[in-house]
Amino acid sequence: MVEQAHNQVKELMSNYGKIDILWYDGEWIPNVKINRGFIEQGKSPEIAKCWRSKELNRMVRKLQPSIIINNRSGLDEDVDTPEQNIASSKEGRVWESCMTMNDNWGYSAGGKNWKSTRQLIINLI
Repeated sequence: MVEQAHNQVKELMSNYGKIDILWYDGEWIPNVKINRGFIEQGKSPEIAKCWRSKELNRMVRKLQPSIIINNRSGLDEDVDTPEQNIASSKEGRVWESCMTMNDNWGYSAGGKNWKSTRQLIINLI
């Protein structure tokens, strides 16, 4: 699976012109619990080792020198991406909070627990 991921990322970085951002998602290892069941995004040496992230990101930057890479390969890289919470990064670091408007990342017929308009505005502010 790791080899397949490296090959697919290489194809994306090689065959489609200039790429501005590489947004990894997931940052998890199946059936492995880290830090009491939670993985602190961007601070996961086990994940970086599993995915050979240093090697992968070095290849990406060689093929796309001006690319921006998020931190979900287990390495800090360029952008912090807290999920389902708002937490600013260290001074000088760019961050983006990834949040849903209810409890689901995609369509779910049972997804009825919508955040209020007030909560959504507060989150944006």
